Amino acid sequence: MENKRNKLRFRPRPFRLLGLVFWIAVTLMSYLFFRSYLLLFFLCFLIIVPSLSILIGWFLATHVSVGIRVPQVDRICPGDDVNPVIFLHNPLYLGTLDVRVRLMIRNVFFDSEEEASPLMVSLPLPVRGWKEKESESVLRLPFSVTRIGTYRFTLQKLAVQDLFGLVRYEMTLDEEDELTVLPPKVRVKPPEAETIAAGMTEVEESNRLGNDFSEVTDVREYQAGDRIRDIHWKLSARQEEWMVKVRTQMAGMELTVVLQLNSDPKFSEYIFTNAYQELHSWATGETDIHVLLYTTVTGGFDSYTISSPEDAEAAFAYMLGRYYRTCVPEGGDSPEVLEGLLKNLYPYLGGYIRFGLLEDGTIGWLPVEGVRV
Repeated sequence: MENKRNKLRFRPRPFRLLGLVFWIAVTLMSYLFFRSYLLLFFLCFLIIVPSLSILIGWFLATHVSVGIRVPQVDRICPGDDVNPVIFLHNPLYLGTLDVRVRLMIRNVFFDSEEEASPLMVSLPLPVRGWKEKESESVLRLPFSVTRIGTYRFTLQKLAVQDLFGLVRYEMTLDEEDELTVLPPKVRVKPPEAETIAAGMTEVEESNRLGNDFSEVTDVREYQAGDRIRDIHWKLSARQEEWMVKVRTQMAGMELTVVLQLNSDPKFSEYIFTNAYQELHSWATGETDIHVLLYTTVTGGFDSYTISSPEDAEAAFAYMLGRYYRTCVPEGGDSPEVLEGLLKNLYPYLGGYIRFGLLEDGTIGWLPVEGVRV
């Protein structure tokens, strides 16, 4: 992946430049006093060579390309080692000994942008060989993943220094690569059928206005508890008694699961790990799993449908790409806060299973009676 170039900035190093000016002044005065050709040679050397060095540094900075690659393997779990690679490409027959790159490593799930700290790395830029199209300098970074999450490796700045170290040429970069670390897979026993049923709801609940996924199969007299919307108004007017439509639900059923993360990152990691391991095993069944995760970014719930273990991995990998604190409802971590949000946004939800911190202080899940009103 090649870097996206921005405007090149000129950063002089004042102490070295002052030192150079000092030696030029001393050599010049010595030449004027002694009138020596040797001193004249040194004077020309101190003027021409540093100027060429500055020019070559600028030329290199405008042609060097930088990128980062993170090895992509089938599965990476906490505790595994990875080796991100920073590489430089040089198409010129010129080089320099000091190219500095600022690298930001951030676990997107646990670390905000303000909490992450950059890392400066330095590597040489070799001269291109006669039979090569370009030279390459590679630096492999030792890195061990310690937690779940999406690790984002971002190159933020490139600084090329001329051979004499008089000037640095800097440009901002927007080059990145990332790696997602999921919890380890653990086979767990699926819950009983009754427990699953307690968390199931109709797909696309037909009680909502404009979303009727049922068909009328019969008509009968009104009974207490029937919905007003099911009244057959034309037939009731002719019969002089209330008649209602008998509907057969055409929508399928799915298990609704709500993740309740915690303001404490350790608890959130345990909750996320427990939910992933459980749902990854549950996804081998025939029931679709509808996962809801609240986010303060939109003030609503992100929705994920899991029909297979592969869907579970994709859904949880996507969740790990957001900052977990944005998934903690404002006002606290209590189940009541989450239930209030569900009631407002999903008023016809019949029942669901909640993963989170339970009343006894353990991490797990339990079926919750729906918020139907």
